[in-house]
Amino acid sequence: MAFSDIEQRLAIHPWVLSMNWNDLFFASWRVPPDVGRSLLPPGLELDTFDGSAWVTMVPMRVTDMHWHGIPPIPGGDSFRELNLRTYVRQNGCAGVCFLSIECPAGLSDWIARQFFGVPYYHAEMIAWNDGQSYRYATERLLEDKSEAVFFGEFRPSAGGQPPEPNSLDFFLLERYNSYFVHDGAVYRGEIEHPEWLLQPAEAEIQVNTVAQALGLQLSSRPDHVGFVQSTVTHIFPPVREK
Repeated sequence: MAFSDIEQRLAIHPWVLSMNWNDLFFASWRVPPDVGRSLLPPGLELDTFDGSAWVTMVPMRVTDMHWHGIPPIPGGDSFRELNLRTYVRQNGCAGVCFLSIECPAGLSDWIARQFFGVPYYHAEMIAWNDGQSYRYATERLLEDKSEAVFFGEFRPSAGGQPPEPNSLDFFLLERYNSYFVHDGAVYRGEIEHPEWLLQPAEAEIQVNTVAQALGLQLSSRPDHVGFVQSTVTHIFPPVREK
């Protein structure tokens, strides 16, 4: 999405939250459509590619998070996050449905519930980068319900290109809406940022009981992996769909 488009959109409906997303790995698995539908609350329509549903785990680093017109709060503006999502389409509009968010930041609890309508889980997270590969480790704290651990190693390749239209890359990344259901009503939250520059990547997941907590048995090697170095993101307040 071009900056000129974002500027025009912001002039009409100001964003409420801004943040930088860094070191994003998109590890995606193909799942049967009936499995994908079972993950969704009533009211959301599953989106598929090549006859399959998809789920994606995204470990990343968040920096410079702040509310519109308010500078970042020291100590609360940077943290790591692991989200698990699947893909939906409402009224012809592509979007994502977040299934869980693992994060150590307390403020993100409120943000996740208010803007994404997803289960937030307080977790300990660490990451390493030796210049060639990234390692992410997450462990959900025991007071936050079921045990859930994630450990994976990712290796990005050089270069970055926008996703090609009609490709799997485009299906997985070109989504600027998140959907959730509250009290039986469907809500949509807009997410805006410049066009993705996607780099090829490889991944090996050693442990993934985060997915198992939702009944998903995912292989140690995802069906598709991509890497994005960073993007500046603006989040708009959710609106109820008619």
